[in-house]
Amino acid sequence: MTSDNDRQLDRIMYRKAFDDRADHEGEAKLAAELAEKDKARSIAIDLWVQMEPLFHQVIDRLNEKLSVVGLALDRSSGVAHDYAPSFDPALAKFRLDLRENGAHLAKNLECTLTTSGTMLFYFFYPTRTGKLHVPLSEVTTDRFETILLDFIEGAIQ
Repeated sequence: MTSDNDRQLDRIMYRKAFDDRADHEGEAKLAAELAEKDKARSIAIDLWVQMEPLFHQVIDRLNEKLSVVGLALDRSSGVAHDYAPSFDPALAKFRLDLRENGAHLAKNLECTLTTSGTMLFYFFYPTRTGKLHVPLSEVTTDRFETILLDFIEGAIQ
């Protein structure tokens, strides 16, 4: 091989090695991002599994107290809308309807849990809408009860 051919071969080998390394770095970065998202989703699911029964207990306890004035939060038979952004899809969702003396009022609370562990609460009243985004890790039973009470208070005003 001539010296020119040796240099050309060296350039080819160097370029190929550099390109391969760049490809592997991109793959490693993507794998790390996917692993991080997967971990966040796993944490959100674990928290949801722990909290969901507690949420039902809070709703049942509130319904006992609200029954005195003829109000009730009812787990809706309607399908809850998915308010999660496309980059953070929904893991779980539910909808609560406010009822007065058994009659459905046009007042709903919808909640979506996203893969990042954020709970998106949307309050629907006949004349206005409210929203609240809270990390699931910050939603204790007291905080959930406060959110429900805020919804009910806004609904009866």
